[in-house]
Amino acid sequence: MQSRENGPGNVVVSWTGGKDGCYSYYRAMTEGCQVTHLLNFRNAGK
Repeated sequence: MQSRENGPGNVVVSWTGGKDGCYSYYRAMTEGCQVTHLLNFRNAGK
């Protein structure tokens, strides 16, 4: 992850419930980012 000039800030993490989303959340937190939202997609047709 790359930080902006003024340091980490608020971020949104894509969350599928799998290991990749969990790892992204973990990395954002360890980089000092504040995870404010989890983004999840669903099939509205079902």
